[in-house]
Amino acid sequence: MLRSGSQLYAEKFYDYFYNNTYEYQSKLEIIMIITIIIILLSGLFILPIIFNIYKSNNKVLSLFGIIPSQEITKLIDKCTEFKKNFLDSDKKDEKASTSSNPYLDNDLVIDNEDDTLIDQKK
Repeated sequence: MLRSGSQLYAEKFYDYFYNNTYEYQSKLEIIMIITIIIILLSGLFILPIIFNIYKSNNKVLSLFGIIPSQEITKLIDKCTEFKKNFLDSDKKDEKASTSSNPYLDNDLVIDNEDDTLIDQKK
């Protein structure tokens, strides 16, 4: 009697936990199937965009083949000169302290009362 009662309770516990794990397993399978579908759909959406970018990059690179090498070296020289003059941090600090920029007129000052330029040369 004691054995059959304990066996009955053990089978109930087993069935309860087996059903719970089966329910969780089915939920897990549904979630995994949904995520796989989302990944596949996003991949189908993103792949054409990636291939268009790849094509446009190839077109841009092929345009550089048209430019003569002398023009490229001139552009490189202009870029390094620009970088040297305006982008280097050491040069920025020196330019700020000495204000040797030829594009700025150092004789003009802003009047704070009505925001007009005043010429200091006068």
